[in-house]
Amino acid sequence: MDLDRALPLVESLSKEDSKILVSELRTEIKKSYPKADHFYFLISHLEEIQAIEKEQARLRSLLWVYVLAFFLFFGFLGFLLLRQRQAIRDINQMLGK
Repeated sequence: MDLDRALPLVESLSKEDSKILVSELRTEIKKSYPKADHFYFLISHLEEIQAIEKEQARLRSLLWVYVLAFFLFFGFLGFLLLRQRQAIRDINQMLGK
C-alpha cells in the first residue's frame, strides 16, 4: 500500500480499531521475528516518554499563564484600591472634613 494513501487511513482509525491492528501486526511479525515484542515495548515506552515531556511543557506554559494572570489581577486590584482611597480622600476634602 502506498504511504500517501495509508496515512489518512491510519489517522482515521478509532482507538479500538488501532488496538486490533497493532495486535494483528504483532502476531504477524512474531512469526518471522520472535523478539519483535521487545522492540514494540521499547518504541511504546519511548513514545510515552515523549508524550509526557510534551505534556509537561504544556503544563509549564499554562503555569506561566496562571502566574501572569495572578499578577495582573492583583495589580489591577491594588490599582483600584489606591484609586478608591484617592477618590474617598478627594470627596472628604470637597465636603470640608
